Amino acid sequence: MSLQRARWRPLMPFLYPQRIARPARSLHFQPTNRNHAKVFKSMAVQIQKAANKQKEDIKNDLGLLQGHFVRPTGPRKPSPIWDWKRWKRLQWLWFKSKYFSVLTQLSYKFFIKKGKPRPTLDRRKIGPLAQTMYEEMYTVFARGDVQSLKGVCCDGLQASLRSKIDNRHPRERVNWTLHRYIGRPRIVSTRIGKLPFDESAIYQVVVKMKSMQSLEKIIREPGEKSDVVSDEKKGVPKKVTEYVVLQKSLLRGKEFQWKIWGMTEEMKPEDVLPEDTSYMARGMVRQDSAT
Repeated sequence: MSLQRARWRPLMPFLYPQRIARPARSLHFQPTNRNHAKVFKSMAVQIQKAANKQKEDIKNDLGLLQGHFVRPTGPRKPSPIWDWKRWKRLQWLWFKSKYFSVLTQLSYKFFIKKGKPRPTLDRRKIGPLAQTMYEEMYTVFARGDVQSLKGVCCDGLQASLRSKIDNRHPRERVNWTLHRYIGRPRIVSTRIGKLPFDESAIYQVVVKMKSMQSLEKIIREPGEKSDVVSDEKKGVPKKVTEYVVLQKSLLRGKEFQWKIWGMTEEMKPEDVLPEDTSYMARGMVRQDSAT
């Protein structure tokens, strides 16, 4: 029987340098020349640009979230005496809407994003912010400044206002005047929708705003030194009630600024029968009401 030589082992192996294993070859294809490397780099840049464009579209305009509930007021509101069933149904839908609104706000605040800082709900700031953005939107729209609309409006509303500006008469001038607000702006509906990305969501609020405002359209005829204003186009102050939809996006844990998605309106009592629940699933779709 042949004797095998005993293998030498160090008593203190941590004092001796270890052999560095040579890294194995990658199974992925590696470019063999600079041209291939440039091609792969350009493809990666194009893919990144497409992904950023998709995120930008989602961030700007995803539509009005389902479930917004704006109760009818005034003569539209059903009477609990003469129309008990419809009134009771509307009260139940309003209570259910408020309940889910509170749950989604808690989820947005504490569970969608991991770690700190946590997303902000801005409930106290939404009212004054809605007034500021509302005035800026209509002022810029009356002036015809398309570039300034990007910082205030989402893509859908921006495209609608731009088309109305383009359809104006070349010599037409529009003056929009806000005389005063009637009461304070009030949040009437809140909806939060989670996006198919990590730590991403859409936060929408509907703000009811009452004001006295006037709109004047002036067309200067060629050869005339002064502006000619017709009686039907004179700026007569009118009481206007609008439901402004504000939207804020949370993408990959990063919050973006508030923008105006558009306008919505009160629901009609005849849209909700005592046995009908389709209104909450349909939501309300209306992009703008600017004139």
